[in-house]
Amino acid sequence: MEQFYPGAIDVFPCWESDRPDVLTGDEIAAERMELLTRLLTDEKETLNLVVPIQSLIFPVPRKESLKEHCRIIRVNDFVKLDEIADWLVEHNFSRIEQIEQPGDFSIRGGIIDIYPSGLGYPVRIELFGDEIESIRRIDPASQRSLEHISEFTLYALPEFFDKQENCMLTEYLG
Repeated sequence: MEQFYPGAIDVFPCWESDRPDVLTGDEIAAERMELLTRLLTDEKETLNLVVPIQSLIFPVPRKESLKEHCRIIRVNDFVKLDEIADWLVEHNFSRIEQIEQPGDFSIRGGIIDIYPSGLGYPVRIELFGDEIESIRRIDPASQRSLEHISEFTLYALPEFFDKQENCMLTEYLG
């Protein structure tokens, strides 16, 4: 595509199956969610999006629903550990010992590891009491910290939105 356009190009991916409901937690769902979240922000003004016709066949969550089922997590905010855990379970995340893929979360003491769908990487939230002391990107294989970030937006998993009212991608494009 670089021959035709010199800038960065994102592709809104499509599934190879005609039943995306059997592919829950897959990478394509995460990529689609990541692009939808970017389309909700000011970043959409600079987004160059290629959409295969197959991608238009499957509905996406309504913008209002996507905004309603998210949480902004920031350093220095106060949160209750059990409240975050309840929100994650309610929005289709799975609590496991060690995160491996989008949709997993783990709690050990005052540390919450979350692998959000749509963010592209897992995060580790460290609490001091009820205050978020730090947020870091982590490597899912080694579980080691990579870099500090100041905030991120946590969205419900794509499977959660399958039960909600949906729309077509064109509603995001304006």
